[in-house]
Amino acid sequence: MVRQETRRLVLGLTSVGTYFLALQSVGSIPARYSRDMGIGIAGTGIIWSSAFFVSLAFRPLAGHLADKTSSYLAMLIGGAVSSISSLIYLKLGSSLGILAGRLLQGLGNAFFMSPSIVAVSSGGPARMALALRAVVMSLAAVIAPHSWSDSRPPRICTCFSVITNSLTSHSSHICL
Repeated sequence: MVRQETRRLVLGLTSVGTYFLALQSVGSIPARYSRDMGIGIAGTGIIWSSAFFVSLAFRPLAGHLADKTSSYLAMLIGGAVSSISSLIYLKLGSSLGILAGRLLQGLGNAFFMSPSIVAVSSGGPARMALALRAVVMSLAAVIAPHSWSDSRPPRICTCFSVITNSLTSHSSHICL
């Protein structure tokens, strides 16, 4: 029993780490594409904020799904949707493309973030698990390529995001 809990905790933390690594790696890309396309600051702000509004709107649905099935299933969906979002960033050609990527990123966040808290905290002693989750998220923010994405081509950052989101989905799938 303890071994199974430890395994789920490690896989949950792996999923959280790869998700936030992917999320951070594409963080500057929408703003950079907006700038390159000549979209003003107000337009960029609307595009950037769209992910947060979608996430807010869909979190109750994601929570309901996680309650009825599994937090790991919701996390798997979130990782898959975020992968699609990253793929859209590879094919950007208009402001609508940037907006579509951000909307899907918001949907991915809705299905991943809250269920990941439940999944990780149910995989071991809750305080320790949540503390480890915070450490993993912070580590991902520090080592993610967002800090070097301004000097790297966006394709590298988005490909990295697709790969790490795939690992997120895989780690979540193993726990189902």
